[in-house]
Amino acid sequence: MDYLIVGSLIAEVLILSRVDRRVFGTWFTPFTLLSVPYGAVAVLAFLFAPSLDFAPLYTPSLCIWIVGLFIFWVVGFVLGWGIFGLDCQRIDKPLILHPAVPKSNTEARSIKWANWAAWAMAPILLLGFLSTLRTSGGWEEIGGPEYRDNYSRGLHAHLIVVGLAVIILLIGCNGKGKKLQLLSIAILMVFVFASQVKGTFFQPIIGGLAYRSLRGAAGGLTIKRVLTVVSCSFLVFLLIYMTGFLIVDPLVAKDWDLYSVLSRHYLFYLFAGPLSLGEAVRTHVTNVGGEWYTLFSPFINISRVVMGSTALVPTGSALEKGMDVDYQRPLMLGGANVYTFFGTPYLYLGLFGSMLYVVAVSLFCYGLLIHAKRSGNEWVLVAYCFIGAQLFFGFFELYFSYLTSLELIAYSFVLSFVTKWQETKTRHVSKDLDFHVEARSSGA
Repeated sequence: MDYLIVGSLIAEVLILSRVDRRVFGTWFTPFTLLSVPYGAVAVLAFLFAPSLDFAPLYTPSLCIWIVGLFIFWVVGFVLGWGIFGLDCQRIDKPLILHPAVPKSNTEARSIKWANWAAWAMAPILLLGFLSTLRTSGGWEEIGGPEYRDNYSRGLHAHLIVVGLAVIILLIGCNGKGKKLQLLSIAILMVFVFASQVKGTFFQPIIGGLAYRSLRGAAGGLTIKRVLTVVSCSFLVFLLIYMTGFLIVDPLVAKDWDLYSVLSRHYLFYLFAGPLSLGEAVRTHVTNVGGEWYTLFSPFINISRVVMGSTALVPTGSALEKGMDVDYQRPLMLGGANVYTFFGTPYLYLGLFGSMLYVVAVSLFCYGLLIHAKRSGNEWVLVAYCFIGAQLFFGFFELYFSYLTSLELIAYSFVLSFVTKWQETKTRHVSKDLDFHVEARSSGA
């Protein structure tokens, strides 16, 4: 039965992602970005988790994903093929030569602004970083809970969200000879790295790569590229942890046992979502720390701040109520408190509530992709690619319950409006000039 469930998940991912590519003209659809990483991680967890002294994957929990993915895909298919009549297989050119999202006329101007914005934000981000260090207790506390909490607040924290959008655009539009652009990306990534939050670091990179593919600036996925991305993620994971350790004691760089522990911890993070959901389903746990409306905390907290209230809804599941999935880690230190993209709403909202939630999220994600395809605007595409990157890490957690998603989309749509307004204004000026030139020629 276990192998039948795992095989059903694999078949669903392979078949429906292929259909999605036919309809939308790209592999980087919401369904594929969500399903392929989870499928790969779930299979690896099923095969190797017990041998690494992790809890075995409870395969009936995969049924939540099998049903959730199907609902998610059906909504997108009806929206794309049924309502908007998309079918990119009808295009004469091969899909690999035909960009899924056409290039806009305002992209070059947005790139110039993005480079300027990166350098303009850098001094403020530096001051925010130094202020966070001071209030958190100095360099030795970097990466600690208090440091991460302080770094996520204030003006610099909101500018980092703008920086995430800028990074996606600059990575997506980077090419040979653009050294200034690479430097702008590096500067912003330093401050993203300083957050010491692994998801925050990887999401703009995945988003930038998706941007390149959707614009037709990159080739297809290959085993070499996949292995490169995985290897880089592992190295960055080690670097994030080693930064704090090296500040306290530089000699730990020679401690090979530490690298072994961190390597296993990398796999713990990789498997944590599917294993935690499996344990919650197996033990019939539904209270993982938080009311049902926690999933909508960004909207609730914004409204409360506007009304002058300081009673904000905390985001995320309780660590003390986490699942025991690592047998080498005492549960008193905290279990795994992430339950994947579909598992989190299932635990918080129940079966029917989570199904309605999935329908709404699918409408939004696919609607954003369709809007990006139809408008071609670079900032709409940035918003979609960021959402796609958060879907990519759906095997770990549901990121849509955090303010960053809503905030970045808001910034992107404001910039989209500004670029469209500038383009319209430029066209009107150009038409006026042409009219005057024609009038003078007629008079002559």
